Amino acid sequence: MLVAAAAGAAPASVDCRSALIPDHDMSLPQQIDAAVLMNLRDIGGLADMEPPFSVSPDGTKVAVALRRADADRNEYCQGFVIIDVRSRSVSDPIMVQGGVLLVRYDLANLTDYGGGVISTLVPRWSPDGRSLAYLERQNGIVQVMRHDIAGAIAVQVTHSPVDVRSVRWSDDGSELIYVSRPDELTAAQAVAQEGMNGYRFDMRWMPEWRSTPFPTLKPARTFAVALADGKSREIAHSDAFDSSPDIVATAEDLHGNTAHISYQSAHTINGPRQILASMHDGRQYACRDIRCAIARKIWWRDENSLIIASPAGWGGSMTSLSIWDLRGGTRRQMLVTSDLLTGCRATPAHFICAVESSKAPRRLVLIDYATGTQRDLFDPNPEWRAAKIGNVRRLHWRNDIGLECYGDLVLPVARDRPSRLPLVVVGYQSRGFLRGGTGDLFPVYPLAAKGMAVLVYNRPEHTGALAPAVDQAEVDRRGFADWSDKRSGASSIMTAISMLVDEGIADPERVGLTGFSDGVDKATYTFIHNKTFRAVSMGTCCSDTMGVNVTIGPYLSDVATTAGFPRLEDRSSERTREYSVSLNAEQIDVPILIQTADREYLQTLEVEATFRQAKKPLNLYVFPDEYHIFWQPAHRRASYLRNIAWFDYHLVKDGKGPVPDMLASSPETDR
Repeated sequence: MLVAAAAGAAPASVDCRSALIPDHDMSLPQQIDAAVLMNLRDIGGLADMEPPFSVSPDGTKVAVALRRADADRNEYCQGFVIIDVRSRSVSDPIMVQGGVLLVRYDLANLTDYGGGVISTLVPRWSPDGRSLAYLERQNGIVQVMRHDIAGAIAVQVTHSPVDVRSVRWSDDGSELIYVSRPDELTAAQAVAQEGMNGYRFDMRWMPEWRSTPFPTLKPARTFAVALADGKSREIAHSDAFDSSPDIVATAEDLHGNTAHISYQSAHTINGPRQILASMHDGRQYACRDIRCAIARKIWWRDENSLIIASPAGWGGSMTSLSIWDLRGGTRRQMLVTSDLLTGCRATPAHFICAVESSKAPRRLVLIDYATGTQRDLFDPNPEWRAAKIGNVRRLHWRNDIGLECYGDLVLPVARDRPSRLPLVVVGYQSRGFLRGGTGDLFPVYPLAAKGMAVLVYNRPEHTGALAPAVDQAEVDRRGFADWSDKRSGASSIMTAISMLVDEGIADPERVGLTGFSDGVDKATYTFIHNKTFRAVSMGTCCSDTMGVNVTIGPYLSDVATTAGFPRLEDRSSERTREYSVSLNAEQIDVPILIQTADREYLQTLEVEATFRQAKKPLNLYVFPDEYHIFWQPAHRRASYLRNIAWFDYHLVKDGKGPVPDMLASSPETDR
């Protein structure tokens, strides 16, 4: 995983610094609105590859970065604080300038591809615990910074001509090791030079993203900069993410003991797993019992025991933490929780985790090894404790093929015994804080504050993964066969709606549906085959044949069609018609709202043109310099407000009265 730069830096002002300081005395509005969600202080991101905090070598202090959006300026305030584990005292924020960074990765011939996920800033402790190293943009280029804790000063360590991608300390603390791609400048120049004679359209292209081919991939290189004199030298490159495809997770302690989770049968990506531990003295241990067979993460508790995280409960809706005593051969359960653990680190005294629940945003907690009890270490949003939200209830059900499904039902405040409420269905994950659904476009609690019930569902297990598979391509092919995964997802959604209608909670005449990413896949199939919905809102759309075969470019098109999506020659087939929004435009009467990125809107145009020519209500909004996930605060706020207005107008007000300002720009909005 690589990191590249993005704009959006708030100035180092007193206001920005104070914005990161938790306010224990602040009161929230009577009803949770979009502004309350926008003002939350964030720890970590949507797809962290490691815990979003670091622990000092002696285990007594934690460094964690905070990020807070400023939608008015379309910027972020960001910095990190140092927390004393014993006293739980929190330092003033150490401000980080230069804007947020976005996660990038290489996708075959598509170099530095990305989805808009904001990279998590993780300060790195020096071996002596006296300094922290981190990445910060200086004069437009991401560099390595070092913060001296005693002197409370930060200095720029590197002067790289290109963005630094990652940083770590040398074992003795005398050097900082960093990774960059110095040759990326020549790759960009080569693309410009190629254009003088015209570009060949080939696997390097993704028309949605750019009007030129992606540059040729250049290898990452590793350098060491000495702190004593600032001199850099190139060293052998080692990619921390290189590993066997059979390895799921690894752990290593300070004594040289290693452990990993792997598949019991080689060359499968979803079969039974095992945990293998190799000690520095040559001893070997293996665990293949039921918890180890589904293990997802491991940590060294001490030299003789491992902590294991595995799914538990209905449909895997909970997390089990257990401790495996290697020498004794026993395993005891430490904790089972419905909270989402987004990253943990083991210290001698505590298991420290970033945790979020359906009702509360992410915070840091201390978990006792002996009892599993949790104690707050740091809550960046103490104001949220006074939030007035309605009842939140976990629901369990099965879809038509018997898969265990679950979700969370959020009710309006003071409507614990509701009857016939408008219902908005949001997907496609329901673990952790119910903020805005997957993709963070559909603000759950503000929608409930408008008098709507909100069902946040977790998609059922992929039908292609119900049996062991060699690779993801095999999983996809199975799921696309007879569109079984679409059918399964649609069945899960419709079963949950019927359940809420039967309970008298939901009004069957006022149901709204949302979709983002995989949720769009499930939403479109659902509203094509069911006349249940009064209004639909999606982030991006759709997987129709022009988008799959043309706008995403040759490489991704080949991946999609090999997996089972129809080729252009099959665009009018009955199999295509079963899922295609454009081919079903004549029978679709539900108003549709689409809010998408400028890097993805081309795949929407086939559907938009079909609906426009058929005079069907479809409203498309395109946001500039955006990705699959919106990273800009102003755009996220706009999507929140437009979705609130959309469902309030169509479900609460029954599509009557003045059209809200957020929708009025389109003449097709209200009918």
